[in-house]
Amino acid sequence: MRPYRAKRKDNGEWVIGGFWERDKQSFIIETAATPLHKYLPIKYIRLVEVHPSTVGQQIGLQDKTEKHELYAGDRIVVGHDRGIITWDEYGLAWGIELDDEGGFQEFCSFYTDKNMSNIEYLGSIHTEPQNGKEEKNK
Repeated sequence: MRPYRAKRKDNGEWVIGGFWERDKQSFIIETAATPLHKYLPIKYIRLVEVHPSTVGQQIGLQDKTEKHELYAGDRIVVGHDRGIITWDEYGLAWGIELDDEGGFQEFCSFYTDKNMSNIEYLGSIHTEPQNGKEEKNK
């Protein structure tokens, strides 16, 4: 299963892990290995409450620099196309909702013949300014 990313409610930092919703609350399930002793690694699980509007699943691709794992809600450029990574419910594929033309372009499905090795990462819609204004968590 691919991990999810979201912004924490308590401090606004990104957290990565499994996603869980309960009683209208959204959580990322964070796990980490904490060595108590060199021969006895202990794993812990922590539920971190997150802003539901910032939750995005990893799509299984990196940007062209291989420094950024890409998630739903990231702004990217592929060739001449600029937009937001979005899940297409009808085509069952990741794609780009284009900024200029509006709407979802199925040709940007990440599992078609389109060359996806040249993806430029611009940032997340939840942290990066758009049109001179910083977007806030909802």
